[in-house]
Amino acid sequence: MSKILYEFNIIWRNIMRKENESLKRKYTLQIQELRRQLVTKKAFDEDDSQREISRLKKELQFVEMQLYNSKRRTFQSKENVDSSNSNLKPTLSQKQELETENEHLQAQIDQMDAQSKSMRGAHLLGKSVSSFRGEEAGINGKSYLSSEIM
Repeated sequence: MSKILYEFNIIWRNIMRKENESLKRKYTLQIQELRRQLVTKKAFDEDDSQREISRLKKELQFVEMQLYNSKRRTFQSKENVDSSNSNLKPTLSQKQELETENEHLQAQIDQMDAQSKSMRGAHLLGKSVSSFRGEEAGINGKSYLSSEIM
C-alpha cells in the first residue's frame, strides 16, 4: 500500500511540476509581449510628440512671418504717408520723449522687482526647513516637486 502511495506521489509531483513549468512559460511569454508593447508604445508616443512639436513650430513660424509681413506693410504704408507729411518732426520728438519715459519706467519696474525678490528671499530664509515644500517655496511660488516647473 505504501509503495502505491509513493508512486502516486511521484506521479502527482511530476504532473504539478509540468503544470508549474507550463504556467511559468505562459506568463513569461506574456510578460515579454507586454514589455515589447510598452517599448513600442513609448517609441510611438515619443514620435507622435515630436510630430506635434514640429507641427506647432511650423505653425508658430508661419504666424511670426504673417506678423512680420503685416508690420512691414504697416511700416511701408506709414512711411509713404509720412514722407508726404511735413508734420512728422514734432511726432518724432514726441516719440523720443515717450521712449525715454518708457525706459525710465521700465528701470523703476526692474528695481522694484529686484527689491521684492530680495524681500521674498529674506522671508523664505526665515522659514523652517519643514515648510520648504509649502506653497511659498519653489520657483514663482510653486513647489519644486510640481510638474509644471518642467
